Amino acid sequence: MPDTVRTATRTGTPLTLSLPDALDGRSVARYSLLRGPALSGVAGRSFTWIPEGTAPGVHHALLRAESTNTSPDTLVVQIRLRP
Repeated sequence: MPDTVRTATRTGTPLTLSLPDALDGRSVARYSLLRGPALSGVAGRSFTWIPEGTAPGVHHALLRAESTNTSPDTLVVQIRLRP
């Protein structure tokens, strides 16, 4: 099962989330977005999302976490969007 980071924001309020330096004891060299809500992205160790026009509820982003000399891992960002 992938690692999960949980966070929350309000509709119309941009979210910036610092991503973990390590997963399962392995240092993460780079993150990339595999799938996420519209207007979301990854830059360095930050996940950002501008939830404009998005309905309240729970939304997910799926990130690829790459480490040196090991297989990539997956990180799920679970976002509770409040009205």
